[in-house]
Amino acid sequence: MSVDKDVTGKIKQLVDRHKNKNVAQFATSIGVTRSSMSKIYRGEVNPSLSTIQAILSVYPDTDANWLLRSEDQKKSPETYNKSTSSNEKDTHYEKKSMTDILRGQLEVKDEQMRELIKRIPLQK
Repeated sequence: MSVDKDVTGKIKQLVDRHKNKNVAQFATSIGVTRSSMSKIYRGEVNPSLSTIQAILSVYPDTDANWLLRSEDQKKSPETYNKSTSSNEKDTHYEKKSMTDILRGQLEVKDEQMRELIKRIPLQK
């Protein structure tokens, strides 16, 4: 699987935008290991669904559409909302629907993990 340079680049922008935080502090703020966040920041790995969800939860000013869509990669997080919708209610709806999509995907993954755990034989 290739690394999505758009998403990792945008996460790097978010870390850099929070000038009072370095990569390790940003990682701690969203509950991700420093090692994982460093790999994402350097563009070595894609962020997991739970990492993206954590970013959107801890930093609610981050627009999910801006973060996940590659066609707007050159727009900053500050300008994305202004350019996508003149109606603030529409933007809020878009954020909420993307969050709902991510939550749904996370629930599916959780269920898959539960099924896999059931298959693991218990050791005595």
